[in-house]
Amino acid sequence: MERNMDTRPLMVTIQCCTYNQERYIRQTLDGFVMQKTNFRFEAIVHDDASTDGTAAIVSEYAEKYPDIIKPILETENQYSKGDGSLNRIMDEHTHGKYVAICEGDDYWSDPLKLQKQVDFLESHPDYGMVHTDYDYVTGRRKHFREKPNEDGNWFPRIITEGLPIGTLTVMFRKELYDKIPRLYMGKGWPMGDLPLWCELAYLGKIKYIPEVTSKYRLLNNSASHSDDLEKMIAFKDACIEIRQFYANYYGVQLYLDGYDQYYYRDILRFTCILHDIPKAKHYYKIAKSKDLLTIQTRIYYYATLFPVLEKLIGLVREIH
Repeated sequence: MERNMDTRPLMVTIQCCTYNQERYIRQTLDGFVMQKTNFRFEAIVHDDASTDGTAAIVSEYAEKYPDIIKPILETENQYSKGDGSLNRIMDEHTHGKYVAICEGDDYWSDPLKLQKQVDFLESHPDYGMVHTDYDYVTGRRKHFREKPNEDGNWFPRIITEGLPIGTLTVMFRKELYDKIPRLYMGKGWPMGDLPLWCELAYLGKIKYIPEVTSKYRLLNNSASHSDDLEKMIAFKDACIEIRQFYANYYGVQLYLDGYDQYYYRDILRFTCILHDIPKAKHYYKIAKSKDLLTIQTRIYYYATLFPVLEKLIGLVREIH
């Protein structure tokens, strides 16, 4: 018996890239198929020649949910080529009116995520992108939430601070995406989301919905999170390079005036998380000499020096 295929116009394409994530990919795919919508959507799931069981799991879901899960199973790793082939492959298979992104180690927790975002963009044609709040998930600590600021003109803040938007929470218009210059192609930057936000934010307004829709898995030794302080410093340097590049390209140098504050604040925070007290003291002195310390930064620092204070702060968070 033939299965009736959904022939409604395609509203959303989800881009999902995965590699050796068999521990997490089921949760990611479950987050897709549980979405409750009044429109058709699909998930382009690109397995980049995984050497574990990721591809088999993707194939399993594609058989069970053929209207939603559209697999691309590579036999040769595309990301390692460094020539932009992975981006080109995903773009060639993206045909929805809107685009959402979720990597294979993150997942969506709200079954109405897509519906809420489409509803907003459909009723607000002057906005090009929407994103939401999200929770962190780690094996070492409880879930906690970091809320971005209210929406508005996001371009200045993206240039100044770097990355206040959670990739796993976004949805943007494909017609806007098709207009961006893609200056990041072939640059070899260790992250693709920051330059994408720079280009999208310059062309259109961005809406922030203050609701948790997604769970971000904070893994050790990823591009943006590592136990190696030098790697983290290199990552932050790349963020500054990207912001400087787009500030030059769009002629908005004034937005870079405050980036020192975020650079040293983040490096100090990394040393505190790693409990590297000598380096924490070093970067604390630098931040203090530049008058860059905030109340939150001081709390991070003193909680690292005095574990009793760190436990007290954790207890207060649990109470509230």
